[in-house]
Amino acid sequence: MRRRGDGGFALVLTLVLLALAVIVAVAIVLTARMSSRMATTAELQTQARQNALLGLGVALDQLQRTAGPDDRVTAMAGMVGEPTQSALRHWCGVWRVGAAGPEAWLASGAAESAMPQVQGERIVMVGPNTVGSPTDRTDQEVVEVGLVDLPETERGRRGGYAYWVGDEGAKVSAVIRAGEAQVAGASGVELRPNLRRLIGGGYSPQSLAASKVISFEQLRQAGTGVSLTEAFHAVTHRSVVLPATAAWGVPMPDGWVVGAFNINTTNEAAWRAWLEFPDHNNAVFGLTANRTLSAARRIRDLFAARGRPFGSVAELEASGVIQAAFDSASPKVTTLMEEEFFEELRPVLTVRSDTFRVRAYGEAEVGEGAGRAAAYCEAIVQRTDEILDTAEGRRFVVIYFRWLVPEDV
Repeated sequence: MRRRGDGGFALVLTLVLLALAVIVAVAIVLTARMSSRMATTAELQTQARQNALLGLGVALDQLQRTAGPDDRVTAMAGMVGEPTQSALRHWCGVWRVGAAGPEAWLASGAAESAMPQVQGERIVMVGPNTVGSPTDRTDQEVVEVGLVDLPETERGRRGGYAYWVGDEGAKVSAVIRAGEAQVAGASGVELRPNLRRLIGGGYSPQSLAASKVISFEQLRQAGTGVSLTEAFHAVTHRSVVLPATAAWGVPMPDGWVVGAFNINTTNEAAWRAWLEFPDHNNAVFGLTANRTLSAARRIRDLFAARGRPFGSVAELEASGVIQAAFDSASPKVTTLMEEEFFEELRPVLTVRSDTFRVRAYGEAEVGEGAGRAAAYCEAIVQRTDEILDTAEGRRFVVIYFRWLVPEDV
């Protein structure tokens, strides 16, 4: 005999089980959708990285073809008059010695023109997370290049890549180990730039901590109070060149001239670091801070007004531009003549670089708002003495590589 209420209990139980079944079904559907989205996101991220590596490969190919031969000059775009605060001023160009215009601008989306011009959508390759957001943006500009679109795939995937090649030799070196430094011509002191104003007074380029640093980013670990955002365009980990590149340099035991400096730059901070070498306690030229600042700015402005890079250090000496900068500085530089300037610094001066930083970007997307991914990578590339052929000159090799996160850009 059925008891009263058994039917009601069965109905409630049935409804509960039905509800649980619906919940399980919904959960399965949501999980499937989430898994699908995660798979799509992972696939897009992989594609974005592949596109970034494609951009890196294109950059390396262009660098090898244009800057591999010995008879090339490299210069930042500021040397042709690109003004401060421009997102193109820190583009690197390559010239054949004696040529009027650049053979190439080492940036994606660059037009074939005497002045740097971007074609297509712009991509930020060096942003505020790299150079900071200062009130005075002198020498701390962001860098933008053009995006190169890739054909749509059969699966409806779209993507693109971008790249920027930075001239590390147009910066001052932060790591010059004991026994590696070039020696100044007259004073006989080691040629090490004054880094106090660039990355902080707590940094010693000869310290044990500095000698273990393998990248620019690791300089933070080599001293107290070290700041890198204000120095990205002025300081490099270490610039090394082949003996043929630094005509007056002396190769160290490993065959490199360490700490060479490419004069084809309008970077005010880098020039000031050499005007105050080797440090603020024992500056060879003995100039006051306001004079080094003004002289560095005049060098920057006179170089930019000239509108072209120097084809040799001798051309710079003959031009009288350095003396003109000293004479027009405010306050005027009266205790230093350009002859003394060159006599001291000549062992490290060059008109091209053998060390470059390459940043590459890749993106991938599917549908309208269905999914998108982006990736950045960075490599340090070094020119070696191995000759490939007459057309491509000496081989470039990648000596450092890392993937970047948005906070790095």
